Amino acid sequence: MKNKRTFLSLIMLVLASVLGIWLIISKNTESKASDIDLPPAKVSLISIEKSDNATLVKINYTLPKNDPILTISSPQINNIDLTDLKQEFDDGDIGDDVNNKQIHLNFKKKIDDKGSGEFTIKLNNNRTHLFFLDVTGQQILDQTINEKDSEPVANDPTLSVTTPNQAGNSSENSSDSKNNTEKAASYAPIYGESNSLTPEWNDNWVEINKMMASYGKVTNNPDGSSIYPVIYFGAINYALDGETTPHRSVGGRDMRIPGIPATSYGFGRYNNITAANTGVIYVPKGSTWSRPQQKNKNKNQYYTNTFGDGLYPDRLVNKGSQRNFTTTNIFDYTHASKDPLKPTIYGPDYEEKNEWGIDEENVHFYTRVSKESGELLNEQRMVFYQVNHGIRIQVTITQRFNKDNAVIVTYEYKNVSDHTLDNFQGYVFRDITFHKGVRYDQGAQKNKLRSLGNNRGLYASRPDYGGRIEFQLNDFEDSPFAWAARGTRSTTFEAGDKDHFPWNKKGLENTYNDAFININDTADKYVEPGAGNTWMELKKDFDSGLSMHTQNQLLAPGEQVSMTYGVNMRYINSKPNLSVYNDGLTRNSPYIMKPEQNFYDLHGTWHHYGENDVNVKYRIKEINTQADNNEDPTNDLLRNKLSATNGYAKQSNEDKKIGKVQSFSKKIPLDEFGPGLYKISVIALDKAKQTSQIETRYVSVPSRTPQRPIIAVKSPVDNAWSTTAPGTEIYDLKLNKSNQSTFDLSGTYLSYTKNFKITYTSNFDSTEREIKIPPEEKVAGKTSTWKLKDFNVRPILNDGGDKTIHFKIVSWNENGTSDNEDYFHFRINQDNSIGIDAPNIINFGIKNLAPKSEVEATSPKMDGSLFIYDYRDRKAQPIKVNLKVENFIEKK
Repeated sequence: MKNKRTFLSLIMLVLASVLGIWLIISKNTESKASDIDLPPAKVSLISIEKSDNATLVKINYTLPKNDPILTISSPQINNIDLTDLKQEFDDGDIGDDVNNKQIHLNFKKKIDDKGSGEFTIKLNNNRTHLFFLDVTGQQILDQTINEKDSEPVANDPTLSVTTPNQAGNSSENSSDSKNNTEKAASYAPIYGESNSLTPEWNDNWVEINKMMASYGKVTNNPDGSSIYPVIYFGAINYALDGETTPHRSVGGRDMRIPGIPATSYGFGRYNNITAANTGVIYVPKGSTWSRPQQKNKNKNQYYTNTFGDGLYPDRLVNKGSQRNFTTTNIFDYTHASKDPLKPTIYGPDYEEKNEWGIDEENVHFYTRVSKESGELLNEQRMVFYQVNHGIRIQVTITQRFNKDNAVIVTYEYKNVSDHTLDNFQGYVFRDITFHKGVRYDQGAQKNKLRSLGNNRGLYASRPDYGGRIEFQLNDFEDSPFAWAARGTRSTTFEAGDKDHFPWNKKGLENTYNDAFININDTADKYVEPGAGNTWMELKKDFDSGLSMHTQNQLLAPGEQVSMTYGVNMRYINSKPNLSVYNDGLTRNSPYIMKPEQNFYDLHGTWHHYGENDVNVKYRIKEINTQADNNEDPTNDLLRNKLSATNGYAKQSNEDKKIGKVQSFSKKIPLDEFGPGLYKISVIALDKAKQTSQIETRYVSVPSRTPQRPIIAVKSPVDNAWSTTAPGTEIYDLKLNKSNQSTFDLSGTYLSYTKNFKITYTSNFDSTEREIKIPPEEKVAGKTSTWKLKDFNVRPILNDGGDKTIHFKIVSWNENGTSDNEDYFHFRINQDNSIGIDAPNIINFGIKNLAPKSEVEATSPKMDGSLFIYDYRDRKAQPIKVNLKVENFIEKK
């Protein structure tokens, strides 16, 4: 035993020396990297050979000759045969950091003149997720080996994967609690329609026997650090440890002292698999995102947003993310409440004979590669059952990243029993508590939930914890029927006379923590307090949470109901943040405009914790090729003057402090754009020249003629007399005929294209003439002024009749033309003339002309004013006017 300890001490001393050398190398490398550009490191797989007891992975590499350092990181680091790997390297060129799940390799003796070479890693046949990092700590390859039994899957969607088979209730589909090895997917449910953007909703899922985290699009910072958004089920510490299985998760808690139940780590299950969680991992330079979370000395920083999600060194009972869960109302069928509109709700940790919040022997965890986000990222799916005697509900939770790096979560509840459920609802209760690393205090549980505006959903933020979370709740075909910005309980919850959650029995002004009045109450879904505002003024602190449920409905055997929402966990920074709420996230699924739509309504929100002034700019570009789509729009966005906020929008210091969302909306006229596919790029810019991420939307514009333009005469008078406007007065043009024979006219016009023409004619001159508009003043979609100077009336100076000038505007594009018109009616003042202007429109009303047995009479009406004009001398005889009303049709 003593010799063994001496040997281990020597090994540790050698490793410490090696690590010390690497630290020096790392510091020197950092200095070099700042002075000169290192050639890029590359790693690729040559082959994967699998035998009965091992898997050999042959790897090709090209590394900087001055710093040929490579780090292998894996949550399943123990699957690597370290003894075999050490035979390929000298003692000073390999070192293992098992605590951080890493192996460091120095290839200084294993590279050719070009910095290239090959080596082999020997693995066991279990699933192993490998990450390769270069000398600066940047990830250069992400590879999964032994994804299934039949052949390794290397995170390549072009490789075939096992498709889960049809669901069933037979025992062969149950998890084997004694089998802890990886297996290919052998089980999957049958689903009905889903609103997922992924057409093959149930294809290519692979069953996994370990909890895991999957990352979205990574943000790489100039200082070498990175920000990884991640999704996972349960707590983040179990998702990263590479050891916790779904079956272990649904089992009981560990004992603090073996054999003494009274000292267990709290109540409930070990890890809450019903918690579809999302978080952010801040990864400093030289680290990797997959490091397991530890109680102290974490190199990475972990930002999570629900109670119990992560390690609590000083609060051992809070484990497994127990306050974000889904459940159903099926336990009300045997534990009925007194009010059918307020059913009994039990959490998923509830267990009695033949009553299970989770059937522990039938829990399945899947993953697959998806292109929905625009990149090759992993989706996750959890399937379990709730059982109440003969009633059996299959619950499926799927979460995935979309193109905007938000997470879309879909819950599906399927009746897989022989019982018809007359009343069924699925529920989700999601606590909002912010964590930074393993830091926690009670104040992090009490957060004001604010509106995103326009009934979209809610958000909460804690700048002191570096976290912000947003929920999109009304943007999906199967959005929650009801949701409330309040309500939180634990997975161990059991409703009763003392706790009737989530039903509010005293009114919202008295009990803030209960979410709904009854199952028909939609709560806050259609109540909009205004973007950035709360739904109520809180008179006391309470744990912040979000409650939602499906609509009450009959659920026959084989039927299902789904519920979807979006969630975005943001890492708080000092840059502007932008959200765009339009559809059309990808080139393959653009927003399709209708021919009658004349505008694209670009809308969203921005918030900023660092500056008061933000300009949301946009660019529109037609996409004909992949090169067009790949072009970086940044420079165009910063140079052009197209702004969705009409320049810099301003927020108050108080809004800046809390990160209050500010709404924007811009109606973009489409008449300038021919038919085709367009890419709309949007960016937020502050006065310090900091920018947000670029948001992208795609819109398909059909063939269409321009929207009808507008033209109007405003001067000399706005509402000149016309035959279609009874009661208005004809304009008397008063001129000094001895020296005046012209007058000026002006008005407004609006064209939705830059291609337009304004002309005029008159009933005394049929020659068409154009009103010239300078090219630089032709702006699509803008109301502008036209002017007609010195209009000549010399030929009609002595004509006292009614005169009309006809103005016309014509707009056109490649698909056709559209026009509109207006008229100006006038009369030139003639000495000693007299006359009457009377209405000349008869209104017969609306009559039913269907055959009737009797004759139906109608009473025509004439509306409007009667005008008398008199240009005689003031001393002339007064005018006498007689008005006589006769029958419209003379009766015989």
